[in-house]
Amino acid sequence: MRSTDDGSFAAFVADQAPALLRTAVLLTGDPTEAVELASAALGAVHRRWGELSTTDRPAAARAALLAEHPRWHRRTQLREAVAATPLLRGLSLAPVPAPPVRGALTTALGRLPAQQRAVLVLRLGEGRSVQQTAAELGVPEETVAPDTLRALDRVEELLPPDDRPSAGVEAALRTHLAGRDVAVPEGFLAGVLDGVSTQRRHWAGLAAVAAFFLLVVVLVLLTA
Repeated sequence: MRSTDDGSFAAFVADQAPALLRTAVLLTGDPTEAVELASAALGAVHRRWGELSTTDRPAAARAALLAEHPRWHRRTQLREAVAATPLLRGLSLAPVPAPPVRGALTTALGRLPAQQRAVLVLRLGEGRSVQQTAAELGVPEETVAPDTLRALDRVEELLPPDDRPSAGVEAALRTHLAGRDVAVPEGFLAGVLDGVSTQRRHWAGLAAVAAFFLLVVVLVLLTA
């Protein structure tokens, strides 16, 4: 990527970060993990920067965020399962932080399958239509409404009886999700750009190694 492209990418990150981070927080329930998820999505856009038009880049960043979420979700569930199990925590080679303390609704959302949580975030947290939700998740439109109902039923099942809202789970989730205002943390832009630079050096290193082995193969063939 040329220096002029580096500048336009930095401007793109600054412009898109608030919306991406808000969606990431709704998907993860945790600001720190949201930063990781949004950074991964922006890194995916950076890898395709030259292929994407200016108008397509915001949608590509959002698509990358939603595509990365299921992988993040599996990793997070595994990490929290290890943290909640003393035996597994003791066998881990790296320090495992204790599971975070969360509210009842946030905890219930975190236990949903990634697809169900994404449906609730898009429909209730961001006000997406059935058609928009289906398009963003890459699923048939007719599956969105049933998935939403199943997710709401599952959240109600996961809530302790004393924490079940009198106004209903759907209304409580709309308030809970819509009220999540997110500020872009200081250093976010620098962190994304640093990650991109590290990724660039990584691929350059792999290319150099591949070129070295190719040269060795050519020399062996020439001297055979």
